[in-house]
Amino acid sequence: MIPDFIRRKHGLVDVKYPHPALEEILRETYGVIVYQEQVMQIAGKMAGFSMGEADILRKAMGKKLASVMVSMRDKFLAGARANKIPEKIAVQVFDLMEQFAQYGFNKSHSTAYALLAYQTAYLKVHFPVQFMAALLSSEIGNTEKVVMYIAECKDMRIPVLPPDVNESELPFHSLAGRIRFGMLAIRNVGAGAIQSILEHRKAHGRFTSLFEFCEAVDSRAVNKRVLESLIKSGSLDSLGWKRAQLMAVADAAIEQGQKAQRDRSSGQKGLFSSMMGPQALSQAEPPNIPEWPPEQLLAFEKDTLGYYVSGHPLDRFSAELKQFSPKSLAELAGESTGTECKVAGIVTDCRTRRTKKGELMAVFTLEDLTGTMETVVFPGAYAKYGSCLEADSPVLITGRFEVDENAAKILCSEIQPLTGIAERNARLMCIRVPVAGLGPDAAGDLYRLLEQNRGETGVELELYQLNDFRVTIQSADFVRVKSCPELIRRIEDICGSGCVQVMS
Repeated sequence: MIPDFIRRKHGLVDVKYPHPALEEILRETYGVIVYQEQVMQIAGKMAGFSMGEADILRKAMGKKLASVMVSMRDKFLAGARANKIPEKIAVQVFDLMEQFAQYGFNKSHSTAYALLAYQTAYLKVHFPVQFMAALLSSEIGNTEKVVMYIAECKDMRIPVLPPDVNESELPFHSLAGRIRFGMLAIRNVGAGAIQSILEHRKAHGRFTSLFEFCEAVDSRAVNKRVLESLIKSGSLDSLGWKRAQLMAVADAAIEQGQKAQRDRSSGQKGLFSSMMGPQALSQAEPPNIPEWPPEQLLAFEKDTLGYYVSGHPLDRFSAELKQFSPKSLAELAGESTGTECKVAGIVTDCRTRRTKKGELMAVFTLEDLTGTMETVVFPGAYAKYGSCLEADSPVLITGRFEVDENAAKILCSEIQPLTGIAERNARLMCIRVPVAGLGPDAAGDLYRLLEQNRGETGVELELYQLNDFRVTIQSADFVRVKSCPELIRRIEDICGSGCVQVMS
């Protein structure tokens, strides 16, 4: 009905009224029922309902009260007959009112929502960074919404940076075209610790080292647990050391900071304080240890922030997502219930349970770059694919999208690990080579290479001479290969860049 309203408003469709008596009621909305008040007016005009009866009809339609609707329908048709309105038209109008009730507002709500929608659309277009920062701050405790809005920031090319003790505020905020995470979002970091950080920064400027930080902030608020959360979330990256290096000296920094604060409160000053104070310690060399692996960095971010910020475990599967996962979770959420789907994501919060028959099944949260969705694995599928449901495992889910009154979910029928999915699903490797570009030993080198990489993927070789001829050679069954990036690279070394196409 909304597209119909828009077409009528712009003169693309003629404005028509179900009955002449409704023109006065529906003229301002181009013959389309838009407001709840119109339902009540129609019931009074066509069927002689009192305002009280019309309000009962409105509530029954809005709440889908089936038993009340039956009696209201009979009463409406009877009233229409008494007013000499043909039953066919009365039935049509009642059905339109019932359909309208799925989305209708009263007029005052519609006006308020329209104004709010206009204002927020204006802000999003003209002040996108500030708008998205405010939107993220408004949902700072809602992981699902924050994940969705961070994905939208990525689509809008707005960088979202991890929290930083030298730049972050309490909420998310915009900074030079970027959004900086608010420190309120960091788990295990209380308001007292954040307030101490902000007060010192306001009075003395940026922190320059972990030792200076621990001496400056209130040690009663910033204990070891808080400091570790700050390190893992990336909040201390601007101090110049790697996160693994910061964690390695955390205990020493806390001990030094607590001692310095005790000395200050007692009025004492060490004999060598001018030589060994925070300035000297801030210039200390970092321990010679490597940074944590990328997957561990991301896992710590997820643990302390609830979200992946500096990257995502799915980033390295961009080609696989494009090939095997046609829709993201955000796009899938807009589909109708019962839609068959294939969607990739990370397994989180997996819980197993037993059915009444004692069979094991699982419910987990699937998370991709755009959001999260509950996924249900019934016993039959769990028996086949349960081993794939490890925490943070990247997987491709095949199933059915369902929406009920509570939430949207995926009923899973198949699970595939994303790692190696292209190789497992490769049906045919096509090698297309111009004859003029082949070296004298190319045929022998290619044959030996394929022999050394036996697998399950068929091979098709196409030789061609531009504007002259084209020959396709299909390999015998015994020449099947293991499709993998390394093999493709080595084939291209022999036959030329871009000569290989893998068909799934």
